[in-house]
Amino acid sequence: IRAGIAEVEYGGTIVRGDKLTSDATGRAIKAAPTVGANVQIFGIAEVSGVVSDIGQALISPSVMQG
Repeated sequence: IRAGIAEVEYGGTIVRGDKLTSDATGRAIKAAPTVGANVQIFGIAEVSGVVSDIGQALISPSVMQG
């Protein structure tokens, strides 16, 4: 999916509105780059959840700087 709403598997605790990136296994995690580092984000969480939940994300790729 290149844009729009998609189902994703969460790899950590996610709060609605969090910017998302992926972990080493491809699950969605909150993007939290260190100071001065860039991280690719693939979208924004539409629903809150925890590890292994299937949630929805608005797919909108971009880069986030810490």
